[in-house]
Amino acid sequence: MTTLEKNKTYRPEIVRIGERMYWVQSATDRDQRYFVDLHDGTCECVGFAKRGGCWHLTEARKIEDEREAAARTFDRRPARPSGMAALIEAFEPSGFATGDYPF
Repeated sequence: MTTLEKNKTYRPEIVRIGERMYWVQSATDRDQRYFVDLHDGTCECVGFAKRGGCWHLTEARKIEDEREAAARTFDRRPARPSGMAALIEAFEPSGFATGDYPF
């Protein structure tokens, strides 16, 4: 049984430390963390050095993709009125546009 199989509930910590840069905790050694640079697409772990890819890099990319998707969703929301426009909207009788009151 591998260390990963023994620790099915263990979830390695991934910390964003800068623009597209992360510290990713090892899945097998809780005391080990690897620097992942998404600008260069690199990780300092042995697996990356041997194979040119690793799960640390993959997981950091997933988190970065989620952050970018959330930012795009946020940018598409319509702007809410502010200042006097917000006050008019808040206190305007429902069903009547400004200036179209029945009295």
